[in-house]
Amino acid sequence: MKLFHSIIKANKFDRAASVLSVLFLLAATVFLIVSWDAIPAEIAMGASGRTAGRKLLIFETVIGWGLLLLLWGAEQLPSLWNFPVELTQENTGRILRITKTMLNFLKLLLCLLFAVNIISAAAGLSLPVWLIPCILLFLFGSMIFFIVRMFLAR
Repeated sequence: MKLFHSIIKANKFDRAASVLSVLFLLAATVFLIVSWDAIPAEIAMGASGRTAGRKLLIFETVIGWGLLLLLWGAEQLPSLWNFPVELTQENTGRILRITKTMLNFLKLLLCLLFAVNIISAAAGLSLPVWLIPCILLFLFGSMIFFIVRMFLAR
């Protein structure tokens, strides 16, 4: 495991993604705390017309922070990562770098998603219909992009 950490030191993108991920969730948490009294007791749950108690926003905030910590922890333990290609002496550094970048990109994207969802629900705004397809496109598109890069880097 020491070998992995010496190979994949954090670069500018890693640091920026980690800082932005925390800032996104921190902004959503602060917004929730500051506007708690103004949030109605029941909030809309999408276009279906269903409602839920505003305490659901606390649960969603905790899930967002938990996901951030889980992804951060996974980033710290590269020996637990799975790869679609075999690691060799020649490609280990390249594959680990690509994987760490992918993890940081996904962390950033998921924290942004949680923050947008928490803030919009707390503000009483509906999320646009196109948001879910865009999120899925970014999630799966980025995973495909990074997996293809791993195959090319082997």
